[in-house]
Amino acid sequence: MGLLNRLECPRCGYTTEGSAGMDAGFSGMVETMICRTDRELVDVLVWDSGYSSSSEVGTCYKCKGTNLETWDPVKHPCPRCGEQVRVTPMRIWD
Repeated sequence: MGLLNRLECPRCGYTTEGSAGMDAGFSGMVETMICRTDRELVDVLVWDSGYSSSSEVGTCYKCKGTNLETWDPVKHPCPRCGEQVRVTPMRIWD
């Protein structure tokens, strides 16, 4: 089971929800990445157990692009301003 977190930037106000790193559930494994096209943090499917389309693996779920950069789960940089985002656990998924 994975953990869904709220990610908030205290400087610019950017807010999203995601795993905040590598995480796994029954149907697959995700890794939080920065989509450079959207300037968003997104959980990217990096492995799936066969329930998803193979075209979803390694792509941004918002724009379907591959202009992705690994997000540092220790420094937590905001994709918009670089400030460290706050990570608040919300609930378990899957």
